[in-house]
Amino acid sequence: MNKYKKIGLFLLPGQKASKEIQDKKNYFNSFSNKQNFLNDIPHLTLLHGKYENFKTSDIKLIKSINLLNTLKETNYVVSEKHIFENDIKEEFSTLIYLLNENRLIQNIQLQILRKIKPNVASNFTNLNKQYFNNLYSYNYPFVGEDFIPHFTVTNIEKLSLIEKNKFLSKDIYIEERFSQFIVGEIIEEEIKIIEELW
Repeated sequence: MNKYKKIGLFLLPGQKASKEIQDKKNYFNSFSNKQNFLNDIPHLTLLHGKYENFKTSDIKLIKSINLLNTLKETNYVVSEKHIFENDIKEEFSTLIYLLNENRLIQNIQLQILRKIKPNVASNFTNLNKQYFNNLYSYNYPFVGEDFIPHFTVTNIEKLSLIEKNKFLSKDIYIEERFSQFIVGEIIEEEIKIIEELW
């Protein structure tokens, strides 16, 4: 029996962004290309990793972070799309919606990692060397300025340039609040909610 559980902390988008992301997921669902993350609920990942004994006291530590209430009452803005190339594997492209103002989210993530960093890092393949210090310090590579808050549509193999441009070309502007902050266990790449923090 595996003594570690893969735990993640996730922010769920509001209604408008959730619909936009899900519509794009539905569109790419018809593609025959290999894909990752397509079946995930729309979310922003703060962090994930393997915890030996994640418990109620860890959730209390997360809830004790003062900035969480500020985040709950703050609107996020999505006005730009982006593509991470050769992400996870060579020839895979990750299609994302970027959040405009990131400092608050980055600060919250850093405070959480300082209180309860994973015991063991998740597997990160094709990781750039610039992230190794974070991985060593926090068991998570994307921390602080290296963390780019975003909502992912899909990670797709060999997507045509026409489809990439089609994704990037449509203007977007969404301003709303996150709907939920959740702790989830990641089982076979699906998120099982353990607790809703708000």
